[in-house]
Amino acid sequence: MNEVVKDQLGTISQAKDPIKRAIKLVTEKREKIRMIESDNRRLVHFLFKPNVPTTISPFARKYIKMLDGTLDEFEQEEHEKFDAYIERFGNEETEGEADVNPVVYEKNPFTEFELSTMQRIAFSVADDPFLKNEVAKYYPHIYVFNEGGDVISEVSAHNRRDAKHGIEYVEDFRDAKVKINDDRKIKITLPEIKDSNAMILLTVRTFDLRKETVAPGQYDKAWFRLQNEDTNQTLDYANISKIELPEGFTEEGADDEAAEEEDAADLSKPRNELVYIAGRIYKCEGKWIFEQYHHVTTTEQFPDIAASMGDLFQRAKREVATYEERLTAAKEKIVRAQEERRLAQLAAQQKKKSQAKGRKGKKDE
Repeated sequence: MNEVVKDQLGTISQAKDPIKRAIKLVTEKREKIRMIESDNRRLVHFLFKPNVPTTISPFARKYIKMLDGTLDEFEQEEHEKFDAYIERFGNEETEGEADVNPVVYEKNPFTEFELSTMQRIAFSVADDPFLKNEVAKYYPHIYVFNEGGDVISEVSAHNRRDAKHGIEYVEDFRDAKVKINDDRKIKITLPEIKDSNAMILLTVRTFDLRKETVAPGQYDKAWFRLQNEDTNQTLDYANISKIELPEGFTEEGADDEAAEEEDAADLSKPRNELVYIAGRIYKCEGKWIFEQYHHVTTTEQFPDIAASMGDLFQRAKREVATYEERLTAAKEKIVRAQEERRLAQLAAQQKKKSQAKGRKGKKDE
């Protein structure tokens, strides 16, 4: 009897060996892919502040003006000043050292840093990092633009996967063991985005909760964050309730109680939805750079935020190229004018020498 039991136990053990080996291989593979799942290794990122101011990007410069509604006036005034300056510069009529190019890129008011060595990142949200809410409110929504400002990828709760660009929306992945407290996130594999001058816009949107019963303060702890997907380490973070809402805005999209009651009665009416702009990730000279914004706007102000930001992106690039071309043309004009003056001066000197030689010959005769 004992021998039979031993034989059966040995058979069971042998049958389990392949399963154990397979589980071990899967665990090791997961540890290599996502270090957060390793039992004995951790990777920590350090952000060093060198106290050297960075120059604002052409896009960010226009983005500030777009948000406060003065972009068109700003561009018109700057273009007029630049036109006048180029004309003076090309004609060599600039008025001393004070007469300089009016297009100035000031100190960047936004935090930015390079995502060096990172391959996989994620942009995530949590309605409450400490408790799982019954009713979901916030979700991440990203757009990827090419150099021309066209949307080449859009991923959100309503469009969950873009295999071509290595982007995927996931939810219901909370894990106490590895301390993952997010509710929804978009995973981004940066090397899969091949466009050499791409931009990724990170936004947070809200589900329509007008039919839901929501307790006061239920989402006060909600956050969004940018993270290294392999280590779960936070790279950027904001508490959503701390971001100042547009003046006069209410969650119902009404400016007074009467309008609020009217909206509540007619749920078919389009929402004036909040759009949180966390920041953007853009490629510069082969490197991915994150630029932090932490702003909020509305669909009333920008009905199509992707179209507005895409237009801004290509306008900024086109404007920089135009400025550089016109400056180069003006400098070439100056060089040509200087060469013409040099040749004219040589010709005058030659003529003067010839005339002097002629007068000397007559005198000798």
